[in-house]
Amino acid sequence: MSFRLTELAEADLECIAAYTAKQWGEAQALTYTGQLTHAFRKLGGTPSMPGSRKRDDLAEGCRILAVEKHLIVYRHHAGLTEILRILHQRMDLLLQRLF
Repeated sequence: MSFRLTELAEADLECIAAYTAKQWGEAQALTYTGQLTHAFRKLGGTPSMPGSRKRDDLAEGCRILAVEKHLIVYRHHAGLTEILRILHQRMDLLLQRLF
């Protein structure tokens, strides 16, 4: 049940929290980031969980999982799930920097 966020993913999460707090309030920001964090933990234990999809077109071994309006981009290797990015579903994933 091990996961870690890359620096890019940490920055994404901070931006999501700030935007959500500004638009819908601090309580909603805490709820939403809590949902994302819960998904990270689940991915740490079950990287190929139902609902996730392989996306080798992004990078070898990449998978994505949709959580509300965001996509968690991650890969699993050596017993660790690495959260690469947390991107809005409207973003073109192929144009985003993953590493």
